[in-house]
Amino acid sequence: MDYPEIAGYVSLIVFVAYALLEMKRTGATIFVLKVYTLIDIVATRLKIVTKRQPFPVGFTKLSQDDIFMKLLSLGYQWDYLAYHDEGEFISMRRLYNERQVHVRAFRDGQITMHDEVNYEFDPIRHLRDPPVIPAPEAVREVLEALEGTA
Repeated sequence: MDYPEIAGYVSLIVFVAYALLEMKRTGATIFVLKVYTLIDIVATRLKIVTKRQPFPVGFTKLSQDDIFMKLLSLGYQWDYLAYHDEGEFISMRRLYNERQVHVRAFRDGQITMHDEVNYEFDPIRHLRDPPVIPAPEAVREVLEALEGTA
């Protein structure tokens, strides 16, 4: 057993113990999200998952700071509990109704977007229901703000 595996198991044990203690205070919704986030972290660290999620919409040459500020000005917020793809450095979402539009930006300039159920509204549906292509208006708005090309 090498170091990443040991670290993964130790992290899992610590996380589960912590999550069980916190479950009374936060409820099952946050517990489900924490478990999913831990699985994502372990899978990423151990290189179990290395591909990107679908729905590429374009490319940008802007810096990480510029992308962040421009998405923030459009009403996006950092997505702390999102799955992290290989090479990703921006993960932000904009909430509407029971759903959210999720934007990711990568070191190579690629921008991906998808629309999905908001995990605070229904975490089980968020994990179960597949994401879909966002509305063309949302894609156009983001590409224009990020000076992107399709």
